[in-house]
Amino acid sequence: MLWGGAAIVVIAIVIVAFVALSPDDSDGSALVTGGSFIGDPNAPVTLVEFADFQ
Repeated sequence: MLWGGAAIVVIAIVIVAFVALSPDDSDGSALVTGGSFIGDPNAPVTLVEFADFQ
């Protein structure tokens, strides 16, 4: 059980390091043309929702 917990901690550290060291290319170009936008465009966090209503 100790090895399983240690493995989970190591995996979490690897994921956090990968996300922290990845280049930040987010310039808002992921928004689809013609989509709706609500809120402050200069907000520190942007949520993008994709939905399929079939």
